[in-house]
Amino acid sequence: MKLKNIIEDNIWDKRRTKKSLDLAERNLSSLPEDLQEFENLEEIYLQNNNLTHIPAWIGKLVNIRDIDLRGNYLTEISNNLLNLHKLEYLNLEKNLIGEIPNFLSHFSSLNYLDLSMNRLLKIGDGIHNCTNLQYLIVDRNRIKTISKEIGSCENLTNLYLDDNQIEFLPEEIGNCNAITDFYIKNNSLRNLPESIKNWKNIQYIDLDKNLLKSLPDGIENWLNIQDIYLAENEIQYFPNGFWNLTTLKELILTKNPLNLNQVDKLREFFPTTKIYF
Repeated sequence: MKLKNIIEDNIWDKRRTKKSLDLAERNLSSLPEDLQEFENLEEIYLQNNNLTHIPAWIGKLVNIRDIDLRGNYLTEISNNLLNLHKLEYLNLEKNLIGEIPNFLSHFSSLNYLDLSMNRLLKIGDGIHNCTNLQYLIVDRNRIKTISKEIGSCENLTNLYLDDNQIEFLPEEIGNCNAITDFYIKNNSLRNLPESIKNWKNIQYIDLDKNLLKSLPDGIENWLNIQDIYLAENEIQYFPNGFWNLTTLKELILTKNPLNLNQVDKLREFFPTTKIYF
């Protein structure tokens, strides 16, 4: 299939200078080779096609920063993308990818990676040393374990782990000191590592629908916390540091076995916080 035959003439005529190209929902089973003629392309949207592989020649599009590949049939993160040294945004939501490759850290500019709704069973050692990564979105997979190498992602700010099968988090996750938003709703956590007390930048944490009985000690260090979601857990008590979270704006505690004394204490200590029981 020739790209020239499926896009508008005015777009084809500007192919040498075009910076953004939308090829979403074009029923593509492979990338047309004449896409290479868009030599200054920076953004390409390929969502909801039938792509199963990424060709080697993709590396010739050296100015690419953003690629949206949602809703295709890719089974791996192709190493053919490694030559895209400017790649910052890679969206692979809703594909068939089963693992994070060991070469992920070789994407020197990558700061946003979406692998939600794939077939991941773990976050393995391939996450090692992804020091530029800021957004990692892996919700709605089948993840059970997370490698301690997650702790090397020192600039990670947003981590999405909702709707997996995670039972515990490695202590090393506390080394992700830049985290502001952490989402791990609907998993099987019974405890949280004490190391997350180091998350001094954390603002939003969603722990709904787990098996937690409390939060870890030391969270008085969460100096910027605004929202804590703990609905549908087994919360029975709070650590001492919890009562010092003066920046807290919203606290969700619905469907937890709290007694009336705890409810009264919460209202006393957090009079301006929206609390839902």
